[in-house]
Amino acid sequence: MTHRDSAFRDHEAVTQDKLVNFILTLGSAYAVLVMVITTVRATEFGFDFVYFVDLLTVVGVCAVAIFRNRINTRPKAYLVIFILSVSFFTNFIASGPMAGSTVLFPLSIFVVAMVFEKKTTIRYIQVVAISVTLLGLAFSFGYISTTNTLETLLHSLTHWFVYVFCTVMFFVVAGYALHTYREEHAILIEKLHRQQEMIEWQSKHDRLTGLPNYELAQRYFDQILKSSHVRATILFLDLDGFKDVNDTFGHDAGDHCLRVVARRMRRHLPETDLVCRLGGDEFLIILNHVDNRFYIDRIVNRLLDALNAPISFSEDRFHIGASVGIAAVPNYKITLDQIRTIADQAMYDAKRQGKNRAVYA
Repeated sequence: MTHRDSAFRDHEAVTQDKLVNFILTLGSAYAVLVMVITTVRATEFGFDFVYFVDLLTVVGVCAVAIFRNRINTRPKAYLVIFILSVSFFTNFIASGPMAGSTVLFPLSIFVVAMVFEKKTTIRYIQVVAISVTLLGLAFSFGYISTTNTLETLLHSLTHWFVYVFCTVMFFVVAGYALHTYREEHAILIEKLHRQQEMIEWQSKHDRLTGLPNYELAQRYFDQILKSSHVRATILFLDLDGFKDVNDTFGHDAGDHCLRVVARRMRRHLPETDLVCRLGGDEFLIILNHVDNRFYIDRIVNRLLDALNAPISFSEDRFHIGASVGIAAVPNYKITLDQIRTIADQAMYDAKRQGKNRAVYA
């Protein structure tokens, strides 16, 4: 599983749990209110089996809502689907299509579609379709009859209140669920976009120093070569005394040293130039629009002075230097690898001549 897939699944799981909890919270408040109304209605039509089933479902949904943060999303979804199904079938048998639970029952498909796989959702729809069809046939052929007549229900104020309340709740939950999914989807896309940008940035930069890597330097160099008149210079820089820093003060001090060096070089180079870390204590600098030795010497001397300044780490202070090889980019076809090799040889000449200096190829 890729990092993007993992991020998507984690975000989706949080959204699913959020929506199921919303349905449980709203459903428990609804259930209590409707139970009060149902009790009033039962005094009108009588206390029957359906009333006690409704009472048990109310107790169930309230219990799940109270302990919702201790229950995983899938078990909560199963309980919500079960409660909605029981409420639908018992009330449908009692009141027929006029039962308020017929309006709420479609919420179960929202829960199934949000939490479970596509195959499970399709199977659930098939089961519901078959069950409702059989129930309709049973009513049509007289195997089942409602305990309350349609005429009685049509003129019952409490029944209409429950029916309207169920309808409103359905629209509230459905609207909130769709709106939440749209918002969470937009948030997820934005997060994935930022992650993609970060991954792309990391693929082109050194993680320790934040400097461009050699791949990005090659792209920059290729852009320079497209110019009609190439005016560029390559500096190959190798730190002097860096191994002693690692050996004496430890690798944390060495990493700190490299980060300081990177900041100092970046600070003393124009924005049009590029400095990249090749690895270890080696750096490559591409000076664009610079081929005059006077300006090159000024830049190199400024860099050497900056790198010679002491570096503090914890309670320690140490000094390093740099040997620099300089190679002018010729005005003809050449690769960065080739000109880098030339500058590398010049850098070794600087090492042999005493270090902490620059040598032209």
